[in-house]
Amino acid sequence: MADALLHSDCAYGVGGGLLASHGALDFAGGTVVHINAAIAGLVGAYLIGKRVGFGKEAFKPHNLPMVFTGTAILYIGWFGFNAGSAGTANEIAALAFVNTVVATAAAILAGSSVNGRCAESLHCWERVLARLPVWSA
Repeated sequence: MADALLHSDCAYGVGGGLLASHGALDFAGGTVVHINAAIAGLVGAYLIGKRVGFGKEAFKPHNLPMVFTGTAILYIGWFGFNAGSAGTANEIAALAFVNTVVATAAAILAGSSVNGRCAESLHCWERVLARLPVWSA
């Protein structure tokens, strides 16, 4: 019940309410979905609490190839969803495609800085950017 009320409030605020009157464009309904998921995740994490052994032992990933495969499939799907939501191959689809790449790069840099690996990540990006052709600038 609470989710239905929250969803309708978010949808109104973005779709035709306060945010829309300020020029916000909710491309493919992502804002409403992500706000609701974030609030539900925050409440769920608060209610469940910390994992047993948190801070005392290291939790290692179980299957790195599966983590990589799942992440790659999700990343490819984002391009289809974000750019494909425009309905045609136009400037809006191209902007959605570029925004997906830029958001991914920002997330990698932010995650690396939180983990204390920002210098390594920036060094890697410098090497990648140095190899871009001049016409792409």
